Amino acid sequence: MAHISWSEVRDRAIRFSREWTGTSSESAEKQTFWNEFFEVFGLRRRSVATFEEPVQRIQGTYGKIDLFWPGIVLVEHKSFGEDLGVATSQAFSYIRDLTREGRTDEIPQFVIVSDFARFVLYDLEPEAKYVRIILVRRYSYQSLRLFC
Repeated sequence: MAHISWSEVRDRAIRFSREWTGTSSESAEKQTFWNEFFEVFGLRRRSVATFEEPVQRIQGTYGKIDLFWPGIVLVEHKSFGEDLGVATSQAFSYIRDLTREGRTDEIPQFVIVSDFARFVLYDLEPEAKYVRIILVRRYSYQSLRLFC
């Protein structure tokens, strides 16, 4: 992965923001959205994270994590305007499921829930003195820089 400057990240973030303004459908757009989000930082999503990672639920059925980078980030994405509390509950339930499956080395440091217009970022590191929650409206360069 080639290193890119903050100036390039800023330029990419501005393009990303303009392109994704007004998008609302999770099922139609979330995978392209996250692929392009990773590109803002010069990362190929396929090289680090997967979509629809299966995890066995306590009931024995399987759920699918929207985007999963083992040990780094778990993402749950909803359509614009949906309750991010539901996405948050789903994400933390998946973490419990990963633990129960013995996949503790895959527990992420971060959980992100989003609906295209809002991001909530949870830092799960034990030394964190608080849960860091960042609400981002209409992706600004300063907001996107928080993800690095």
